[in-house]
Amino acid sequence: MMTESDGETASLFPKAARLRNLTYSSPLYVDVTKRVIKKGYDCEEVTETQEFTKVFIGKTIPLY
Repeated sequence: MMTESDGETASLFPKAARLRNLTYSSPLYVDVTKRVIKKGYDCEEVTETQEFTKVFIGKTIPLY
């Protein structure tokens, strides 16, 4: 989505961005789950889980 100068929002597609000399990119955030499985001395599995939400990956990732 893009916001026009008059406040109207509209979908932006790659061709329209090129014609208007606009950047077709977006910040990228992901949700990450880290899971570590350890085996104990008696072959018992211990699982440790950590959740990370909205991890910032990059500022202007090009979209194709």
